[in-house]
Amino acid sequence: MLSFFKKLNRYSIMASGDFEKIFAEFQVPSCPEVVSRLLRKVKEPDVSMDEVALLIEADPGLGTQLLKMVNSALFGLPGKVSSVAKAVSMVGLKEIANLAISYAMAKVVKPPKVSGFDVRLFWRHSLFRGVLARSLARRAGLEPDDAFTAGLMQDIALPILLTDWFDVYRRVYEQWLEGKDRLHRLETRELSWNHAQAGAWIAKNWELPDLLVCAIGFHVLPNQRLEEMGLLGSVVGIAAMVSDAPRALEGQGEMDLLLQRLEPLGLGPHRIQGLMEEAAVVVEELARELGV
Repeated sequence: MLSFFKKLNRYSIMASGDFEKIFAEFQVPSCPEVVSRLLRKVKEPDVSMDEVALLIEADPGLGTQLLKMVNSALFGLPGKVSSVAKAVSMVGLKEIANLAISYAMAKVVKPPKVSGFDVRLFWRHSLFRGVLARSLARRAGLEPDDAFTAGLMQDIALPILLTDWFDVYRRVYEQWLEGKDRLHRLETRELSWNHAQAGAWIAKNWELPDLLVCAIGFHVLPNQRLEEMGLLGSVVGIAAMVSDAPRALEGQGEMDLLLQRLEPLGLGPHRIQGLMEEAAVVVEELARELGV
């Protein structure tokens, strides 16, 4: 297990690249301070749930968001949770930390004012990846909360690039809207880097866990490459497998590609279709609760 985490540490540096030079004039959006404090707090060996609950309650926005998500179909709890303290005790510190990261993403991501970008669709696609990744990870014996956050955050850089770096990114974006190729391939050809690497760089600057940095940075890699790296059977692999899941809802050709991508999980087409339908129902409720 130790060797796996050492590998993640090494790969997280690779995933985020040398963007200090590439983005010398690009200001990395800051992680909300309450989330940074929470992430540091849950790393403390003797942290108590009461301490975490008090920290969350000090920020009404974070507390409200967490309660909405805990009470959603994502968790399917038998009764409604009305207090942050109870939410923390019921779902656990790690899950709360991952939900806080989701809150940070929602706070930082601003709707780009560019033609063709549908922020509502962006959030629904992100939620769909997260919910589906969570379901697949649970069946694979992996951490579902990590998978949800990894799926949700994998495109975090896109709206930021379209807002703060549009003068550089415009050509790629316009080609993507025309359907000329997958986004990461267009980016690599035009810019020599892609939004996955940029997202990993943001996650690295936020001091998020190496697992999430890798999951964001490598979600555009094919299964074969992930297998060579020893990451296919991890949350990193799950996040990559669902990266094009929203496209599978658009037509049979895309669905066939997704089924091929998910073959290592050993689930049949009908089971995968069922999980996607279940995920879509959860996403509708989450989107309604979160107002996206």
